[in-house]
Amino acid sequence: MERGKFFQSNHRTRIYLDAIAEVIGHHGLLALLRLADLTYWIDHPPPYDEVWGVDFADFSQLNATLEMMYGPRGQRALTMRAGRASFDEAIEQLGPKVGLAGATFQALPVPLRIKALLEALARGMEQHGHTAVTVRKEGAQFIYSVHTCSMCWGQHDVEHPVCHGTVGFLLQALTWAEVGDDFQVEESRCSATQAAGDGRCEFTVSAIA
Repeated sequence: MERGKFFQSNHRTRIYLDAIAEVIGHHGLLALLRLADLTYWIDHPPPYDEVWGVDFADFSQLNATLEMMYGPRGQRALTMRAGRASFDEAIEQLGPKVGLAGATFQALPVPLRIKALLEALARGMEQHGHTAVTVRKEGAQFIYSVHTCSMCWGQHDVEHPVCHGTVGFLLQALTWAEVGDDFQVEESRCSATQAAGDGRCEFTVSAIA
């Protein structure tokens, strides 16, 4: 994995780690960090600050190692939980800054509410790391494109999409916007499944049929 090119905030990573540790426990976390060759985090975990101090390569290695330890289904469950926790933490800081708080936002028609939500999340992600995100609408669907994805940075030739943390993040956002029962999120393109991953992953937000 290419190192030293892209970084994300310590705070974002720490919340993600904390959510995983709540499930696998302290000893499970120690085993995970050792296997991922992230032993420095055992005594010096990322602090709760907004310094962009976590290398994409390390974050991606953490996610890949989760699959090694717990299999695809276990990794999916753990990282989706961590993604949901990441949104809950982010919205407390992000909401008022980008217009997602208050009755005005909740009064928007559902399509406009989802569009405003995804665009705000895209702006927020770019404030917490080298993550470029764009949002576009295709028919009745919304495409949330992460052009430099830390979830799978540097991985390639994986058999299936692996960025379930972002899926969980977006699902929790939809729940918060009171449309979670009517919409679903699917990773429709994962850089890790490409022969030469370009770092771009896409997530489709669509109505549940």
